[in-house]
Amino acid sequence: MTTIVAIENKNWAVMAADSQITEDNTKILSTRTPKIIKFKDMYIGLRGDARPGDIIAYNWKPPKIKGDIQKWVVGTMIPSMIKAFEKNNYDWEDDKTDFSFLVMVKNEIFDIGSDMSISRSDNRMYAVGSGKEYAMGALAILGYPNDAENAILNCMKVLNISKEFDINTGGDTQIVTYNK
Repeated sequence: MTTIVAIENKNWAVMAADSQITEDNTKILSTRTPKIIKFKDMYIGLRGDARPGDIIAYNWKPPKIKGDIQKWVVGTMIPSMIKAFEKNNYDWEDDKTDFSFLVMVKNEIFDIGSDMSISRSDNRMYAVGSGKEYAMGALAILGYPNDAENAILNCMKVLNISKEFDINTGGDTQIVTYNK
């Protein structure tokens, strides 16, 4: 499994993930298989089933970002992801699917569920994965940071807490930022 956290602000955004891959009873640490994938002006944090993440990372080309970011995510980006799933014979609507993405488009964060719907948080802090509860609790205790530097520190602290208490979270931390 995975823990991915993100914090957004009108001028910046930060996303961080652990590097442990857990399958059945096997723990794999792999910095060569990053959980946060970079595209132009966009990062996607991948959690859950490996196949949809592999398709997004290696077989999907994101469309050009245009206009209102939320409308673009819902009306353009998500439909193009669904087409990539279909083209690569992945049934994302199967009841057994278990994945989600945290998407950072410029400085805006979107939590995309396995039903390909979006969620946005009023407190502008996000967490997904097996360590989500630890991460959200730690984010709540630390409070909303005033700047990107403190957001980076908070994300690192939160992931360390998740690594300590969640058996499916571990390894090195990958962290990415966006500044206007």
